[in-house]
Amino acid sequence: MMAGHTTCMFIYASLMIITILLTSSAATIADDTIPIPSDGSQVASWFDNNVKTYNERKSKLDPALVASEHAPQVIKVSLAKHLPA
Repeated sequence: MMAGHTTCMFIYASLMIITILLTSSAATIADDTIPIPSDGSQVASWFDNNVKTYNERKSKLDPALVASEHAPQVIKVSLAKHLPA
């Protein structure tokens, strides 16, 4: 029983570390130069000026990402049966 609990905790810790690494690396390689305004009334205009639609930016995206957009795949994950009671 203890080995199963240890394995579950190891998997949980590993997923947390991977999540932290991926989110921190994404923040460090962002290429945006115009920060999101702190004044809430300016956010809508900032969004309209800086966030483009997929069709407007697909020429600048990784070709593998563009190809994956043509056939999206939904992956369902359920951890409830794997977590300790």
